[in-house]
Amino acid sequence: KSALLITLSIALLIACNHNLEVNDVDLVVIDKTTKPKLKANETYEWGLKEARKDFGNDSLMLIRYGLEVESANPYWEILEKYQIYVKSQEGCVITPAMKAYNVFMEARIAERYGEDFFNKVDKKYQLMLKK
Repeated sequence: KSALLITLSIALLIACNHNLEVNDVDLVVIDKTTKPKLKANETYEWGLKEARKDFGNDSLMLIRYGLEVESANPYWEILEKYQIYVKSQEGCVITPAMKAYNVFMEARIAERYGEDFFNKVDKKYQLMLKK
């Protein structure tokens, strides 16, 4: 009986700290957390729509994200020689919209410049860093 009480106490403690619900009859822990709802401009569909719109306007762009957004980066400068521009998004959170946008654009860039385009750009970038 004391083992059951200890188990139930632990389950309740976990539930209180993690937004979980404990069914004390079956000792089943149910996750009650919900994912935050995405804003309209964070959905995969929205990102795809924006990428198609930009591509339809003959614009090739990629979304760059991270803690620090560098204004002058040799990698981005190489891309600009091919008329591929970078939209900067500060922060490390990659929304489904950003993912959709980049996936669509990367495919269009590969169609235009070849499947190995990004490997070539990376090699040029590595050579620039060695100088």
